[in-house]
Amino acid sequence: MSEEPKITFNPNYYKFITHRIMNLHSVGYILTDLATLLLLKKGYAPIHCSAFKKGDAAVAVFAPPSTGKTLSSMMACMDHGAQFIAEDLAITDGTKIYSVPWTSTFRFYSNMEQSTASKMKNKAVKILPPLEYVSFSKAKPVTDYVDTGSILDEEIVTHVAILERGVDEVAIQDDAEAVRKMLNLNRNAFHYLKSPFLTAYEFFNPELDIEHAAAQEKAVLTELISNSEKVFSLKAENPTDYAHILVEQIQAPALKLGSI
Repeated sequence: MSEEPKITFNPNYYKFITHRIMNLHSVGYILTDLATLLLLKKGYAPIHCSAFKKGDAAVAVFAPPSTGKTLSSMMACMDHGAQFIAEDLAITDGTKIYSVPWTSTFRFYSNMEQSTASKMKNKAVKILPPLEYVSFSKAKPVTDYVDTGSILDEEIVTHVAILERGVDEVAIQDDAEAVRKMLNLNRNAFHYLKSPFLTAYEFFNPELDIEHAAAQEKAVLTELISNSEKVFSLKAENPTDYAHILVEQIQAPALKLGSI
């Protein structure tokens, strides 16, 4: 619980446990769970989203896995002159979004890589989704796609978008429903509530208070929604359509619920 938390592990555990296998979590996952909880205790919520800024508007983009949040923000930067904030992971205090720019999940997207091997892998992933996490090449840094001068460290969030698959549609999102969806999507990336490591620690150290961290997460996301000028859901049958629609929406006047 200090400013410099430490964990001790067996070298063989570090070497062989590389993913979540029942109650065995890799060291990387354990550290992610621990960092998430400690950030929440300080009033910051890690968020599973992409984000970019265009003009005076900064949008945080949430979406279920493989829907297109990374693709959307990268295309907004590469094709529409937006500035990069995040592609898969960020941190918020309920007002600002803070960049974590080195997560590099670009290798999963055929629009960024058009080699024969990439196309074959994308087809295989549709049949067997876990193959998405198998890579024979090194992930490329964000600077391979976006100029260093266009990477932002922190911005005030003005818009929140939630991407979904379906017939093309844009709709203003109710605040409570938006928070519910964001919490649900966060559960896909952050597992501190179900972490065996943190659960065992809390048994002997009740001051860890995992439930309080969960309440803090909801409070921060609620504040983020409340502070935003416009919160909307966006459906598109073609994921490559999200970027230009997002740019249009964040540059359009804010609308009230049911106006679209």
